[in-house]
Amino acid sequence: MADSRTKGAAFERDLVRRLNAFFVVNGFEIQCKRNLDQYQNAGMCDIEIPGHAIEAKAYKSGWWFAPD
Repeated sequence: MADSRTKGAAFERDLVRRLNAFFVVNGFEIQCKRNLDQYQNAGMCDIEIPGHAIEAKAYKSGWWFAPD
């Protein structure tokens, strides 16, 4: 069984790569990054985009958008 923390980190890295590729292709001059402090402090987002925060979850049955 895969470690859930490793699985989550891999999902976040993949999501950041996809988002940054999208930004480049579509001419956005922004870049997102993983928030590495999230593991040490509660209540922090997984991925930071200027003006936005993403909480990423990789579920066994897939992924989907869940409004707050």
